Amino acid sequence: AKVKVGDFKQEEVADFMWALAVMGIVVEEELLEAMVARAKATAGEFGPRDVANLLWALATMEVKADRELVDALRKRATTTAGEFTPRQVSDLMWALAKLGGICDA
Repeated sequence: AKVKVGDFKQEEVADFMWALAVMGIVVEEELLEAMVARAKATAGEFGPRDVANLLWALATMEVKADRELVDALRKRATTTAGEFTPRQVSDLMWALAKLGGICDA
């Protein structure tokens, strides 16, 4: 069966992008756009691990991140702040600092 990005759960989006970043794989624009769209559609369901991993992945890959997605994940991080581990906080803060200069206006 063919896998469709629209079928991905929020943790699958985060894990997939994290894995690509760890392996240093350059993501094609079409795939990146599809993953960003899916992340935006499911941003309200992201847990702390998902938020930290996806933002870390985007920052690590040095892609031009979508401002709407970053803002949605930042908001989600605020509402789930008490659930983050220290490592997730560190990854999140690093990613947000790095993405600050490479986000769409």
